[in-house]
Amino acid sequence: MPEGEAWNFEKGQDADKLLEGIAEAQEIVRLKLKAIGSQRNPYETDMLEDLERDYGIRPDNRLSEAERRSKLAGRMYAGTNTGSAPYLQAQLQAAGFNLYVYQNDPAVDPDLFVSGNYNLQLAGENAYTGRVDAFLRQTGGHLIVSGIDGITVIDYLSVVGPGSFTGNSTLFCGRFDDSRIDPKIYTVPTDPGYWPTIFFIGGEATYDEVTGEITEIEIAEVPAFRRPELRELVIRYKPMKTWAAVVINYT
Repeated sequence: MPEGEAWNFEKGQDADKLLEGIAEAQEIVRLKLKAIGSQRNPYETDMLEDLERDYGIRPDNRLSEAERRSKLAGRMYAGTNTGSAPYLQAQLQAAGFNLYVYQNDPAVDPDLFVSGNYNLQLAGENAYTGRVDAFLRQTGGHLIVSGIDGITVIDYLSVVGPGSFTGNSTLFCGRFDDSRIDPKIYTVPTDPGYWPTIFFIGGEATYDEVTGEITEIEIAEVPAFRRPELRELVIRYKPMKTWAAVVINYT
């Protein structure tokens, strides 16, 4: 406003309220324009679900909003896939996984980390149950391999075998109501020549001070419902002819 006594409006009176109303109306427009300018920003967009779908991410309300935005940012800013361990680690951490990626060099037998042990065992005369934090579960890991992760199997309702008889018009040969996916089991090759092509994903690693070989990898924790997402990310970014030995417990 120009200088002068005529423009010194008394607070709370009509002229002051008019200017406040004009300012509030313009603020709505300003905020809307700001939001439009941030719609492609994963950390600020007000259309988070739409932007997720735009990048091929299925919205998952089991994650916090901050986790969803971090995951989206990782997908948007992934850059050129170099196929390196640091690159894959950066993508996993950007998606909210507290995981590390290690090359198997010098190569050791990956089965040392994949086979695992049980974190609760009953043995000896004084073995007992009752602790709420001691539940039966196998530790260790598994392999992630490119390609189909399972085999489709038909659950037949009628088959010919011992005890079969005729008379029920609904039980015709080959009838089935559903099918299931049996997981495809991969095992670590016994030939040491293949070991360098199997890298590790897990917690922090310990190395032999003399040989530089990995001697231990801490078992990382990942929510069970995020297991398919983790597998999809690993297959998306890892080199085609490599396997991932994953040292993880799914909780």
